[in-house]
Amino acid sequence: MSHAIDDLELYVLGALPRDAERVVADHLTVCVECLTEARALESTVWALQDALPAPPPPAALRDRILAAADRPAAAGLPALPGRHVSASTYALAAAVLALAVLSVGALRQVDTLRAEIDESRAIGLRVSQPGKTWYMSGIDRWQGIGGMLYAPQGSPAFVVFHDLVPAPQGQIYTIWLVDAEGRWVRGSSFAAGEGRVRMVDVGVPVAGFDRCAVTLETRAEGKREGPIVMQSRFY
Repeated sequence: MSHAIDDLELYVLGALPRDAERVVADHLTVCVECLTEARALESTVWALQDALPAPPPPAALRDRILAAADRPAAAGLPALPGRHVSASTYALAAAVLALAVLSVGALRQVDTLRAEIDESRAIGLRVSQPGKTWYMSGIDRWQGIGGMLYAPQGSPAFVVFHDLVPAPQGQIYTIWLVDAEGRWVRGSSFAAGEGRVRMVDVGVPVAGFDRCAVTLETRAEGKREGPIVMQSRFY
């Protein structure tokens, strides 16, 4: 026998479509395991009502909560002794679920912020090393973006980009080093990523080259074909 565990939460809250609600109700008449789980969920809803103040639900959930409150209790589920599933129970449970969803979103935002802080610290440590720097300015329609190329003593060169815009579909940013004879040597390719600042290793040593540049390419390897986005000479 297949169980209705995945739908029990919505069933107890009266939030299932009527057809799905009837299916679950019929199942509960023959399945002791699911009926026991449904009773436990109902008890949890009451416990939450006793333990927590009802937080205001987000505006986007208001209609859904009101719709659930207007519907009768799910048929086929014996109520706990001396209690019944009320409209306020539905509203409280939906609000608690909404709070849980918001909490997950907040945790994701915290994780994102921590990642940005970690990256900022990593950038700070690397740019604090002694060495040479060159700034690549965006040209033509890419004016306003740019990148500072750092060549620390005894460490790989890298670029700290700012205000990069997403590359067009099917294209990637690519770092190049160009020697005095006009030979282009390909470095790292990368996407714009999230945030205003992005650190990318050059991928090849900068010694012996005359300038650096960034282009938009359609392939992850091969000769330069795309337009120059930013560039700088090594002075």
